[in-house]
Amino acid sequence: MRSRKIRGHKRRWNDIEKWINNHKDLNLDYLKDYKRDYAKIRVHPWSGLALTNSTIPEPKRETRKRITSGLIEIYDSWKITLDKLGEPYYLKIWLFDQRFSNSQVVCAIGEYIDFYENTFHKPDFSIKLFPENFGQLEKQISEFEWEYRLDEDHFDNSEPGSPDLYASIADYEEDKRYYAKMLKKPHRTTKFKEPIGEATESYSFKKGNVWLGQKNDTTTMYIQNRRNSSKFKGCSPLQNCNSLISLKSAIAYFAYTQRWHLLTSYHIFSDRRFCTR
Repeated sequence: MRSRKIRGHKRRWNDIEKWINNHKDLNLDYLKDYKRDYAKIRVHPWSGLALTNSTIPEPKRETRKRITSGLIEIYDSWKITLDKLGEPYYLKIWLFDQRFSNSQVVCAIGEYIDFYENTFHKPDFSIKLFPENFGQLEKQISEFEWEYRLDEDHFDNSEPGSPDLYASIADYEEDKRYYAKMLKKPHRTTKFKEPIGEATESYSFKKGNVWLGQKNDTTTMYIQNRRNSSKFKGCSPLQNCNSLISLKSAIAYFAYTQRWHLLTSYHIFSDRRFCTR
């Protein structure tokens, strides 16, 4: 099957901007009703099916960069909204490699958190995502923690189903040959604890790589007069144990007053003063 040539890149870039703007605002009412939401790449021609006998090439170079930047922008906007919910949530960028057009931002609350945490198979090995490969987006990409997973296609042993479901026996036999041929290829088999309908096991075929990215805002404890909390000599004992300056949320404990303070941002000064803003 031949690959279709993509034309009109400036028009695609304008569509990417529209897609970003249309998805930046997370609909909390929808999220509370359905417990999940996502922002897939809704940009033609990657958002639909090819109607001709050709394949659509994945976005490349500048187009790929703009879409990746859009995913980050949507993620950051959604995170601000989700942080105000006051409850646990799932929020990650699914960044596909070989099938990049499947990339998306996904969020969930409630019972769907575990569902999405287990959507992709985690192999025994890991492939690191290198931010320097993203050119001008290196800094933004490096702000995320990326977990490697497998991008797979699946089917189960109930396929191809009953011949009664097909328009003709010829169609049924064609599908039957297709699944038999697929099972000769390398795949992963998962046996179900309980049958799902007529299916007792599934078969997974690797199609590429996918990285799941999220920004972690960890809350750190700082204790007054605890100098050994830092590996940096000569610095204030009340400071971030990872770096001298941080904008992350923190909790400080003052021993003599026994007060807890939530510090949303802070600075460490050379004269060992600690102040908030």
